[in-house]
Amino acid sequence: MQTQPQADTPVLRTSGSEATGNSTSIRPRYHLLDIIRAVAVISMVIYHAVWDGVYIFGWDLPFFRTQAAFYWQQTTCITFLLLSGFCLQLGRHKIKRALTVLICSGIIWIVTEIAMPASAVRFGVLTLIGSAMLLMSLTERYIKRLNPWVSLAVCLVCFALTRYLKNGWLGFFRIPLVKMPSFLYSGGALSAYLGFMPESFYSSDYFPLIPWIFVFAAGCFLYLIFERRSWLRYLEGPSCKALELVGRKALWIYMAHQALIYGVLYLIHEIILK
Repeated sequence: MQTQPQADTPVLRTSGSEATGNSTSIRPRYHLLDIIRAVAVISMVIYHAVWDGVYIFGWDLPFFRTQAAFYWQQTTCITFLLLSGFCLQLGRHKIKRALTVLICSGIIWIVTEIAMPASAVRFGVLTLIGSAMLLMSLTERYIKRLNPWVSLAVCLVCFALTRYLKNGWLGFFRIPLVKMPSFLYSGGALSAYLGFMPESFYSSDYFPLIPWIFVFAAGCFLYLIFERRSWLRYLEGPSCKALELVGRKALWIYMAHQALIYGVLYLIHEIILK
């Protein structure tokens, strides 16, 4: 099992004004979603910069090993995934977008395996988001028949129950209740993908399907609640073009930010600090 925290901060797809069925029906731009996403992107970039500094370049930052830093990481993660699930319904071509995200995750996997095998990203957040988008899109007709309030509550309970599944047990608030059979954790890549992390598995950005798909699904049901309660109009403002631009380009920022961060920190470490 891993002995150091993982930089498991996810990123969301973009959302925006899109046709909803015909050329005269245009969905308004939900500026607030882009702004929240942008804030999460900025938080992610800062977190990953510090993570690289501590675990790759050897910075001595005691704060980064505290519970406060853990809560910073987790808040960013959950915000991204909730928004990602929420925004799934805001556009068309969902399966195409899911496949695009999965392809991007494959590119990151290959590049990190070659360039930084000790910090490779295996089953990272883009794999999770692409998989969740695909599963939720394929089951959309059934999901819309469910009571969104009950489904939201079930998702939150399931997330809490399976939060430490990779450690071999089910439980609440770090309290083990049920020990999982060991054979579930011996299936190699499939086990790691599902959330039953083998002892020999490592990833610097590990987001298994379980428990994180429950957070993504909670975002989907939260959207249904907003839609049926006519609350979506409250997300149209205020506007901040700079932040909205960052929010709309979140996927591409995620694709590029780690390489840029590593390059900048390498230059600082090798040229300025030496």
